[in-house]
Amino acid sequence: MKKAVERLPVEVLPEGIVQVNQSAPVKQKLRAEKEARNAVAASLGEDAARYLQQLEDTMAEIRAEGQPVDFYTPGPIIHSKGMTF
Repeated sequence: MKKAVERLPVEVLPEGIVQVNQSAPVKQKLRAEKEARNAVAASLGEDAARYLQQLEDTMAEIRAEGQPVDFYTPGPIIHSKGMTF
């Protein structure tokens, strides 16, 4: 992830990471400072850990209910090339 961040045109804002669109060749882009890359990688790691914990908490709640999980989705499912009923 750290290697990808140093090449991606992104800005780290308090609300999250925003992609910055640029119209220059990749070789002309300035490389981000090491501290900035490390900060972005740490932020992404914290976000991932938080989302994983939320998922684990949700799964624990579902398992604690003791009812079987119904994987059927009622209603149509929209695909990029049509619909499934």
